[in-house]
Amino acid sequence: MNKHACFVLAGMLFGCMSLMGTGSAAELTVENPRVQAADQAISQGKTTVDKLLSTMQTIHEGQKSSIINALAVGNQLKAEKTLQQWSELYPLTTHLYELKSGKGITLMNKAGDSYTLKNQTPLEWLHVMRGDEEYYRFPAKDTFLELDFTFNQTGVLKQEMTLESSNTTSSPIYFYDGEDFLSDLRYKKSDSGIAVLKNSEDQRYFFFDVADSTLQDGSAKISLTDGSSAALSQLYRTKSYSPAYFITSLDAGFQYCKNVADFAGATSLDKEYSASDCENAAKGIFITRMHKDILEYAASLKS
Repeated sequence: MNKHACFVLAGMLFGCMSLMGTGSAAELTVENPRVQAADQAISQGKTTVDKLLSTMQTIHEGQKSSIINALAVGNQLKAEKTLQQWSELYPLTTHLYELKSGKGITLMNKAGDSYTLKNQTPLEWLHVMRGDEEYYRFPAKDTFLELDFTFNQTGVLKQEMTLESSNTTSSPIYFYDGEDFLSDLRYKKSDSGIAVLKNSEDQRYFFFDVADSTLQDGSAKISLTDGSSAALSQLYRTKSYSPAYFITSLDAGFQYCKNVADFAGATSLDKEYSASDCENAAKGIFITRMHKDILEYAASLKS
């Protein structure tokens, strides 16, 4: 993809998002006419959440193809218009996911603190900020599993959640508190404080690095180290159609490092690459401080 085109689309996308605001799901429902129309049609029995979700997913898949095809022939205007439409429709998709997830499932520890998990979303990569630097993080295994939850208490949130399958037990490696920052949990002790929560109603996210076989394991469950557990299959599985996630994945630097991650495979347990290094590598610029995966991949292309 043309680098300039990517920046233009990304800039337009974030402009659209700022217009949509950062309100809660309830606020978006009140302000968004598409959401209001969908809720009315569902309540009147004219359609169902499943039918609308299927329609929206089909639309988003079509939008992906349309943007890729438009950029391939240099039709940036069409790509921009399609992205604008996608950004405007996306709040409806997320609202439908909320409806489909229902009340979720609730886990409780012995102290009486409860986690209400809403849904699960498999992701191929994550965007990580380290200060002012951005990174692309690819799973050491196959997939990042995002778990969306609310916690019924304010104050210190501890790491007490695990994902258990027939073969493995995994702890989350990242925590997202809704402020555009991922906390790295890989070096936190079990049951340690990971954040101070000021609002018990806010949605938060844990990310697990897991094998695809874990997601397919019917016995897989989410557990608290000092409390209850529930089958992973009880959580509704969503598919990410975030336009920002998609546009970033088209960037030449990202694509280069995606190939690096695939090349490194299981030999690398820390597939986190600087976005600026990925951009330079895509341009053929290499320096010795780059992640060894990038340098080894570049060397393999010359051999």
